[in-house]
Amino acid sequence: MRTRLPRLHPSSLLLLACALPGLGLAQAHGDHAHEPAPAGAAPREQGAHEHGAARLDVALSGGTLELQIEGAAYGFVGFERAPEGAEEVARVEQARLLLNNPSALYGWEPAAGCTVQSARIDADLPEAAGASNDHDHDHDHAHEHAHEGHDHGHGGHSSWRVYHRFECSRPEALGAIEVRLFQHFSKLERIDYQLVTDTAQDGGRLAPGQSVIRLQP
Repeated sequence: MRTRLPRLHPSSLLLLACALPGLGLAQAHGDHAHEPAPAGAAPREQGAHEHGAARLDVALSGGTLELQIEGAAYGFVGFERAPEGAEEVARVEQARLLLNNPSALYGWEPAAGCTVQSARIDADLPEAAGASNDHDHDHDHAHEHAHEGHDHGHGGHSSWRVYHRFECSRPEALGAIEVRLFQHFSKLERIDYQLVTDTAQDGGRLAPGQSVIRLQP
């Protein structure tokens, strides 16, 4: 069972999350601990881990724009195990570089004056064999971690989560968001999105050739 994503904190989007049950955006700061849902909010239910599919959460409050994409690592690199060989290691590195570059992922009207304020990638792809063996750890400690990560590295699912926060000087000019991930990740087949603003809620499905989210009619 997949757990719901932690929400933004601190942020006015906590109120918006209550207004739209199921919206879950990444916590911009602090640790990875999950917070309890606010009173009256339903927990977010996520679908099964599915190759080629991802989920995008978008929230616009005042001049703050926040986006989080989450999907199976397969959609970004073509596998969910430890990379094997130089070509796969390079593929993972290239994917991370792209995901760290918000202009490669999203586009909108420059007049909106949006600048990135924070970004974070959570990638749980297993490391290549021997990539980070620390022999200074005692044997028992290493053995314990080996067992803890066994299911994760062998036959488990790996998901990547990418969060960006922007501040926009003219959010009224932000009429639409072009989602550019399909241009860079050929294994990605669809993106289900949820959108919440100060005045509206929306959702839908994106696919290659149909990758624009309208924020205004």
